[in-house]
Amino acid sequence: MSEDTNIQPLDPKESNVVHSQEYEEQTLEFYTGQFPHPSILVEYENIVPGMVDRIVTLTEKEQAHRHTIEIMETQAQIGDTKTIRTFEMRGQTLGFILFLAVISFAGYSLKIGSEGVAIGSIVTAFIGGVTIFVKGREAEKKTDN
Repeated sequence: MSEDTNIQPLDPKESNVVHSQEYEEQTLEFYTGQFPHPSILVEYENIVPGMVDRIVTLTEKEQAHRHTIEIMETQAQIGDTKTIRTFEMRGQTLGFILFLAVISFAGYSLKIGSEGVAIGSIVTAFIGGVTIFVKGREAEKKTDN
């Protein structure tokens, strides 16, 4: 044997042993975004000419549609909020007018000498106001959670 080679003679005891190695390679590619990876787009274009343009056009249309839907949802939410606030203001105004009417009635009842009616009116107005205030606070807590 020549001295410049790296091959070593096998030991006679190990001559029947077979050494083998197996390698397995796995490749995982993951792409995110609106379009496939450029190499995949090239393959699409090779299979069906004009496919990339169709994919881009479809993606642009979908994005425009999503934007339109989001704008419509936002406008609807704004409209709902304005309507709710209008109803709340009307309710508060009418409640205040009713409260003033009950207090005026109580004052008139005192003037004509009906203390029992006056006290009943004031107590009723007070209990009604407190009840509405407490229920309003409970409703605010529920919407905050």
